[in-house]
Parts: sequence; C-alpha cells; structure tokens
Amino acid sequence: MNLHDLRSAISGTVDDDWNLIELDAVPGADARSVPASFEIDTYHRAVLTSDVSAAIEWGKPGQRVSDDDLTLDDYGWAARVPWADRRVAEELVDVYFGASLVDRVTILVVDGYRAHLPIPRVDGDHWVVDSWHVAIARLVDILSGHTSFERYLGEAGVRFGRP
Repeated sequence: MNLHDLRSAISGTVDDDWNLIELDAVPGADARSVPASFEIDTYHRAVLTSDVSAAIEWGKPGQRVSDDDLTLDDYGWAARVPWADRRVAEELVDVYFGASLVDRVTILVVDGYRAHLPIPRVDGDHWVVDSWHVAIARLVDILSGHTSFERYLGEAGVRFGRP
C-alpha cells in the first residue's frame, strides 16, 4: 500500500470503522506513580478494524506552542468566525502504517474544544483546505465525540483546494 492508497482508505471511513484506545503520554503512569508537578497527558489512538496496520493518533500539542494562549485572531482566515470562545490549540494527527509513522497533519481545536478543523492556507485571495486535511480533521472530530464538524467548517468560510 502506498501513501495515496492509505489516505484514500482512511478518508472513506466513519467512527464505527475504528477501534478507539485512550493512551497516557507516560505509559503505565497514573497520578500515584509520578510527582505532583508532572502532568499526565492523555492522547488518542484509533486502529482501523478492517486493516489493523492502519492507525491514527491525535491529541499531542502542535508546533505552535508558547506561554501565550493561541486565539483565532492568530489566524488570518478566522477573523470573522462567530465562535464565542476565541482560544484554539494546535494538535498533531499522526498516521501510522504498521510501526511506521507515514504522515503528520496539524489541525486546530476550536471553540472551547468543541470541534477539530483543518488549518487553511492562502491561495490567491482565498483561504483553502486540502481534502485530505478535511478528511482527517473530520475523522478526529467524530472519533472525539463531536457532531458539528460540517457547521464549524462552513462557518470558517474556507474553500476546498486540491484533492
């Protein structure tokens, strides 16, 4: 299987096609086994049930991390969105085939962690999102228990770019 085939296989799935697993950033750690000053983060892994070689992980912080909270105002495309909670977080979505990390996409968690969205890029006078980024953000959003992805994507006012 090549990367294009893997992306196509993942893009056509729904939540029932995945086995969801909660993971600790420190395997086997719990609040009793680490110092109080050490934070235990949880992230998520989902394995495609029809081909257990394919898996995704998300919930790890993205590259834009600072002491200051990121807000929608840090993203040019989001100036006019109607969401009351302006805070955002970048999260990594890692795509695995077997033991190999084969792709990484950064997505946004918006509106008080109510939705996951792809990060648009500028194309001429428009903000656009690639279909793969939309598919992976939609999947993560659904696997995270959210139900309003299409509404949030529409309110973001972005266009679809290349497939």
